[in-house]
Amino acid sequence: MKKIIFYLSIFIFGCSSNETNEVINKISFKKVNYITLTNETNDGGSQKAYLVSGISVDQAEFCFCDVNCTREIFVVSELEFNSDSTNFRYKKEIDDTFITKSSRDWCTKAK
Repeated sequence: MKKIIFYLSIFIFGCSSNETNEVINKISFKKVNYITLTNETNDGGSQKAYLVSGISVDQAEFCFCDVNCTREIFVVSELEFNSDSTNFRYKKEIDDTFITKSSRDWCTKAK
């Protein structure tokens, strides 16, 4: 009987722990107006910018990249950044679900 209670308590604790982690991760995402990513490892490098509608490229701050850098711009309806994990998520359209990406290997600026 004690073993059953022990295993049951581990199962319940494990489930509640996962739910708590999901809530913490959701809370740690903060809304931002833009995220810029720079990677200088490929033939001069590349830059990507995720901009909330209404924000222009001129308002965004990029990390340095040489003159041969390519640049891609993505306009999104919603944008959030988690500075602890360097993950960001965005919605292309307001009714879409979030798409999550990592900026771990990129020089990242978010504001």
